[in-house]
Amino acid sequence: MWRYGRTPGRDVAPYIADQLIGSLLGVAAGRLVWGPVFASPAVDYAVIRPAPGWGWASVALIETATMFVIVAVAGIAVASCRLGPSTPWAIGTMIAVQIVAFGTLSGGITNPVREFGQAVFAEAPSLLPVYLLAPLLGALATTVVVNRVHARKQRRRRFSPCE
Repeated sequence: MWRYGRTPGRDVAPYIADQLIGSLLGVAAGRLVWGPVFASPAVDYAVIRPAPGWGWASVALIETATMFVIVAVAGIAVASCRLGPSTPWAIGTMIAVQIVAFGTLSGGITNPVREFGQAVFAEAPSLLPVYLLAPLLGALATTVVVNRVHARKQRRRRFSPCE
């Protein structure tokens, strides 16, 4: 939303820090509530792992591509007076579709910090860089494309479409 001009830039770093801290606190709370079973090999702090045969390249491709689509839907929706109010529903639906379609293959997490706390506690950081960076790269690429398309449309108009 920052890249779409809907969130002030000064709010980005605190938001990211809060998400990372929340991920760590959530896993710590899980450990407190469920005790040693939460750290057992069967649960392993709920670390996300891709399906057998899925390496970092295939996970990165799916996570980047699905985030590209999700953020494109968000960008198109927030730029439209008619679609703007349905943006949260559209994003939620796209995330649900991504989880159902790719969850058992890539891990289907979309949210980069979803894996952060688990990987730190389980000491399993092997795919953490992919889970952290691929969605961010997909989102960044999308905002560049959508913002350029939107800027071209705005140059053709003399007034805001919401006026």
